[in-house]
Amino acid sequence: MGGYIAASVILALTYAMIGVILAPLFGRVAGVLIAFLVPFLDLGIAQDPMLRPAPPAWAHFLPGYGGFRVLTNAVLTPSFSQTGPLLIALAWLTGATAAAALLFRHNMQTTRNASPHDSRRGVATLRERKAT
Repeated sequence: MGGYIAASVILALTYAMIGVILAPLFGRVAGVLIAFLVPFLDLGIAQDPMLRPAPPAWAHFLPGYGGFRVLTNAVLTPSFSQTGPLLIALAWLTGATAAAALLFRHNMQTTRNASPHDSRRGVATLRERKAT
């Protein structure tokens, strides 16, 4: 039970971080569609054991590969035997978290350094609020 929960959390956090990375690229509406499409293609089609006994070679490079191997191992076997896929899943999670943190930091610095009259933001800056 614990392995299943841990694998589910790893997969959820990995795709959450990928969503954080993709959202600024596609916008709000398209970002939501992409957020549903990417995990479906990865977990629902490429990794699905009901479609084929083993994922194709190219699917080993997708973010869900390691986590899904750990998940299926936790569901189907009484012991843990997926150390390699667990490390792959943790590497994806670490990389996606680092990229999301860097992107968030960059976006925050860009917002902080923007002109107070920047029409893209549509809200008053701290300097404008202090001036009034």
